[in-house]
Amino acid sequence: MNFLHNMSAPPRTSITLRGNTVAGQTKIVCFVWALARRVHPATPTQAAASKRSSKKKNRGVSWNWKRDGIPRIGHDLPDSLSKLSLRLRDLFENPADFFAQIGQPIAPEWAADFLIGYRVRYEDLKTADSSSQIRLLKPVFCSDPLLCAGILSQCAGPLFLSRRAPNLSWDTLLDLPIAFDDPLAII
Repeated sequence: MNFLHNMSAPPRTSITLRGNTVAGQTKIVCFVWALARRVHPATPTQAAASKRSSKKKNRGVSWNWKRDGIPRIGHDLPDSLSKLSLRLRDLFENPADFFAQIGQPIAPEWAADFLIGYRVRYEDLKTADSSSQIRLLKPVFCSDPLLCAGILSQCAGPLFLSRRAPNLSWDTLLDLPIAFDDPLAII
């Protein structure tokens, strides 16, 4: 009796691919999340003070997030980050108009080029579920919108390029958030 076995047939196994962080925690960079985080609901007293002070335009003063909210949006934020990003695109023709009001993006002082961790969906930022496909290990969120803009403007696909000239477009800034798992990016 001869027993033949086809060695070219693939084995019947499955592979589950998961990303584990290198640094022990994850830093999330999301421009829209940082903008929404800077805005706090205005009390009636703050709203009245805002209307009075809007007549006096101080040129040298930086943007006051608590008093003014997001430029042209104010404190009335949409209920989701994706809706806020659409609203920014509608209200501002290009990011230069937006940054003229709040200040210029801050480029991080990282001398190295490196792979970013991965892209995160907006829904995954709110999920602490164990059933989620993305596991954010001790997430640290970048809460400065100008720093977020500086980081995102130097990312190209899955790379952070420190030597790259910043690309400040709505597509770059409003793209999906980036999760860094490199110790250099977690400060």
